[in-house]
Amino acid sequence: MKNKSYISFSLILLVLCFSTQISCRKDFNTVSNITNIQFSNDTVVFDTVMSHSNSETYLIRLYNNSEEDINIPNIYLNKKNNSYYRINVDGIPGFEFSDVYLRAKDSLNIFINIAAEDASDLIYEDEIILKNNNNQKSIKLLSFIAKAKYYYPKKGEDSFTIDKDTEFNNSSYHIIYGDFKVAENRKLNILNGTKVLFYKNGKITVSPNAQLNIIGTQQKPVIFKSLRNDVRHDSLPNQWIGITGLKNSEINLNHTEIKGAKTALDLTENKNKIFNTKIYNSGESAIFTDNSNILANNLVVNNAGNTGINITNGGNYKFYFSSIINNWQGNIVGIYGINLPFSVTNYSLKDDLEERSNLNLIIENSILYGRYPNGISIDLKDGMTNHIIVNHSLIKNESKKELDLTLPYFNNIITENPLLQNTTFGNPNLNPKENSPVIKKGNSLLNNSYPKNINGKERTTPPNIGAY
Repeated sequence: MKNKSYISFSLILLVLCFSTQISCRKDFNTVSNITNIQFSNDTVVFDTVMSHSNSETYLIRLYNNSEEDINIPNIYLNKKNNSYYRINVDGIPGFEFSDVYLRAKDSLNIFINIAAEDASDLIYEDEIILKNNNNQKSIKLLSFIAKAKYYYPKKGEDSFTIDKDTEFNNSSYHIIYGDFKVAENRKLNILNGTKVLFYKNGKITVSPNAQLNIIGTQQKPVIFKSLRNDVRHDSLPNQWIGITGLKNSEINLNHTEIKGAKTALDLTENKNKIFNTKIYNSGESAIFTDNSNILANNLVVNNAGNTGINITNGGNYKFYFSSIINNWQGNIVGIYGINLPFSVTNYSLKDDLEERSNLNLIIENSILYGRYPNGISIDLKDGMTNHIIVNHSLIKNESKKELDLTLPYFNNIITENPLLQNTTFGNPNLNPKENSPVIKKGNSLLNNSYPKNINGKERTTPPNIGAY
């Protein structure tokens, strides 16, 4: 994939040149001196950048603290035009600059980015040099360039299909543009420590009778997230589309993190095992299902614009030791929805026709809590077999007209605030506080089948409710 220059980069900076006190004129008296120049930073450390891609743009300010207008004879990258870095000085892009003028008590912007090529040097360094005769000052530039493999459709197509069993490992990042399809009867295995990053239109589709197997570990989870490789963008929803499981496909997740998708898992009449998985900041739903089959243990969901878990048209579901939290704040991300933690129906509308299916749902030792008045919504149509068990769980219940916890399928339910450490977008920590009502309130019988929590620690007896 060839590097693309940002066409607007120079135009923006030219506007800055005229709109600020930085003068582009050179018709005033100056002295050639860099002694009194100071930098906003003397070292710039870039976020990890993928090979054959561009970084975000960083800003350094040069300050002339003297009483004199000065001329900086030379500003240049130490590696000149062999550098991966690109700088823009006084509205002009390049590698070397001569006679840069700066008024007294004024400042000058230098914009920096890196257009990474091969990752032969994993740590890539250079310097911006300011030079006047024998006097020299420098700003250190430091980047980690990660090896990356890119997957994108051919021209005129909207998908890229693997038609043989494939393995992703952590020897490189895996960058997906468009729809990455696992062909029918094929497998995609993703090994521990692997990071899969997506462009805005990126998604994975698991075709009928195909498998997606995520084989992470406690120390090295598999991570799915936006191509924007910085912490701030991890906290934003709708950065990419998500993972789609089509009819008769199979998805197995273990030690997985999915961040910032539109719908992290969009599942239709397929089979899924979801263990030790965290799904953060989904624009619509963390998991949307249509008559599917899910076995989940140590599942953590934090924030979804619509619904954390959205079950439609029945199916078979077992959620054990799960923490489904949806304290969504639309005023922060500009996306507004009902913000339910959990919703379940035994019907759906398809082409204006209603479909109904049997429902089997078990929820045990789990937390369903969020901004919505209730932690779960259950909407069932007649004529189908519905089997529901909800035991030893914490469920918000402020609207008793909408949710009646005295129904026989609810047992040992707590309705208090779970008092979790942090449910914000940026740095969630859903561990319960010491005074949380979920501490040691779970059903001990499940410890035999699921002895460890999501942190890899042995559960207490009785265990905590939720994944922690």
